[in-house]
Amino acid sequence: MKPRHIFTNVSWAWLRLIVNALAALILTPLLIDRLGDTAYGVWVLIGSILGYYGLLNLGIDSSAVRYLSRALGSGDRDRAAVLLRTSAVTFRWIAAAVLLLTALLGWGFAQVRDGGPFQVPVELSDDFVLLLWLLGAGVAVSFALRVYSCALRALERYDLEHLITIGATIGRVLAIIFLMHGSIVRLGLIFAAFNVLSGAAQAVAAHRLLKPLNLPARPRGRMYGTVGRYGVWALLTSLADRFRYHTDPLVIGYALAPAAITVYSVAHTLIRYFSDIAGQFGMPFFPVFSRYEGAGDEEGLRRAFLRGSRVQGFLALLLAGGLGGSGPLFLRFWVGGEIGPEALAAASAVLSILVLPVLLDVMQTISVCYLYGVGKHPYLSMQTTAEGLANLALSLVLAGPFGLVGVAWGTAVPMTVTKLLVQPAYVCRQLRIPWGRYVLGNLMGPVLLAAVLAVSQRVFFRLVPPSTFAGFLLGAALTALVFAAVAALVFLRREDRRWIADWLRGRGGEP
Repeated sequence: MKPRHIFTNVSWAWLRLIVNALAALILTPLLIDRLGDTAYGVWVLIGSILGYYGLLNLGIDSSAVRYLSRALGSGDRDRAAVLLRTSAVTFRWIAAAVLLLTALLGWGFAQVRDGGPFQVPVELSDDFVLLLWLLGAGVAVSFALRVYSCALRALERYDLEHLITIGATIGRVLAIIFLMHGSIVRLGLIFAAFNVLSGAAQAVAAHRLLKPLNLPARPRGRMYGTVGRYGVWALLTSLADRFRYHTDPLVIGYALAPAAITVYSVAHTLIRYFSDIAGQFGMPFFPVFSRYEGAGDEEGLRRAFLRGSRVQGFLALLLAGGLGGSGPLFLRFWVGGEIGPEALAAASAVLSILVLPVLLDVMQTISVCYLYGVGKHPYLSMQTTAEGLANLALSLVLAGPFGLVGVAWGTAVPMTVTKLLVQPAYVCRQLRIPWGRYVLGNLMGPVLLAAVLAVSQRVFFRLVPPSTFAGFLLGAALTALVFAAVAALVFLRREDRRWIADWLRGRGGEP
């Protein structure tokens, strides 16, 4: 992939994430206000349950992108057509499994009238079952159409995929504002409808781009094995990610109450969007590592890894430092009027606990791309599975005595150990890089600078307390920009800054 293509793909990904973040900023307080804490907690709970449906893709999407891209790159259109058809049939079987599972889950919850295992209020139990069926059907249709989004990625048309998703997000927000009218069922109908529309639009776009391929090719049995072997390890990684990021609401719903999910979700949503924005930088390094590995260029691998890690760390420290310094004030202006002072204090505590582990997690995006790029992702799957299980167990133990703060620590401790010690040690051994030099030079620098930024912003806002949301955003942006200029000189090397400038101008910028 050319450097200019890397910048284009990252730019569209950032734009999509920004739109998603703005949508969350608008919808979260609006939904809490219209639905109430309990109903909104039930909505988040359903989203967490359906989030596990992603495990049913069995890693087929990432496998399809990898092998389809390789076939298209080598000019083997027959193989590409077979891969596409095989993936399409597989996704349809998965869609059928989703429909069956949704029907069984809905029937099971319909038999329970005492709130069920997640303490759903009796007055919301019928809506809970209806939403489960409605949104589950939408997920099934999305699975049936997912092969087309895989095709767009393999063709490196991320711009089309993100453009369609952005349009669907904007349409969903407008529909919720003007059509929901406080009904949680209407909210579910809007989400399901726009998910289906987005998948259909991607199907139309992919069909137009894939005209030269022989689409009617039949699936081949051995191709299922090729796609499936890679997908098994991707599935295990996905499972662990669900434990890390999506199990907390289930733990809270089981050990505490649905209303507490709302408080935790506010902080978690803010962290997720900020980490996604910073993490998108490293994704295009996947094919770069594959190319260097195929050419046997170990020095190129080390150079790309270290340079990418430094730039990734620079972006991560700005976002993490901003969250640590401005996050509590942001929450106050954003949802403080909807959730009350006690809930706001709890959400701020959760945010503060998760900043460091999320910073380390984002900085390791480059090493994750390296492991996938050189075929070492089975290790990543096992490591992330262990981390996810530790997260689940520790959160369950700590939720009872410490509440939301205990759940946050249950997530933070395993993630910090894994991303600071375990994963860097393995990657450094593979690349023959001294582990101590990497940790001190590439990880601890961003951690310390993020702490300085966080303290600086807190001092600034104590000296100049903002009275409006706009004033707060202006102050946060100005302090972050000034600090970014200083951090770029302190942390980034001269060749890193020159590479970034060439990369942005499309003048090479090979890592």
